[in-house]
Amino acid sequence: MRVLRRWWWAILLVLVVIVRVALPSILRSQIETRASDALHANVHVGDVGLCLVCGAVALDDVAVRAKDAAPDDEALIAWKRFAVNLRWLMLFKKTVRLETVELVEPHVAIDRLQSGALNLMALVPASQPKAEAETKPVEPSTWKFGIDYVRLEQGDVRFRDFVLPNAEPLGVNLQSIEVRDIAFAPDVYGKPSNIRFVMRLDQGVLRTRARFRPRNEGLTSPNFSSQSPSSRESVAEASLQSASRDL
Repeated sequence: MRVLRRWWWAILLVLVVIVRVALPSILRSQIETRASDALHANVHVGDVGLCLVCGAVALDDVAVRAKDAAPDDEALIAWKRFAVNLRWLMLFKKTVRLETVELVEPHVAIDRLQSGALNLMALVPASQPKAEAETKPVEPSTWKFGIDYVRLEQGDVRFRDFVLPNAEPLGVNLQSIEVRDIAFAPDVYGKPSNIRFVMRLDQGVLRTRARFRPRNEGLTSPNFSSQSPSSRESVAEASLQSASRDL
């Protein structure tokens, strides 16, 4: 009887290992199929990383291309790695709290077509008229949401204008964006969210800090500060400080 029980445990362990090994491949195929259908585009996912114990999920080498685009064409939207880590124990307190959210090397290619429309609009599903329904008061949810740390690293945006003749492409590089303690309710963290923003454009660098404090009515009060080591950034800093005073 004891030997039979050991065999059952061995078989169960083998099945768990097989499912764990096959699960990322199954998820990758499902994500590609469903995302391609939803966006009317070709979505490619290089790899899916899973850590069920620590609640981590990662999507690597993701690229979204137009339906008729070749595999080697520039992707409309792409990134090197998108990873999310969930704090499991906080679910018992009715709080969805993400420990980290990281987006590495995101890329967005924007074209203004000769029709005046943007190429990314092809990814937006057409809106359908909805039948009018009776509005019922919605009770506020008792669940809370928070993100401990968000980081965007080495992002870039490319813009081409096919309406204006001889218009040169424009590019914006984002070195990094860091945000800490994001919450939509004041009792999740009890302190403001901190944002550190660094943007590179040509030879200039814009560094900005902002703090947001959540309120019960869902509003935030921003507080901006900028650092400008060059004359080119002084113009950006003055514009940013002027905008912050108008808020």
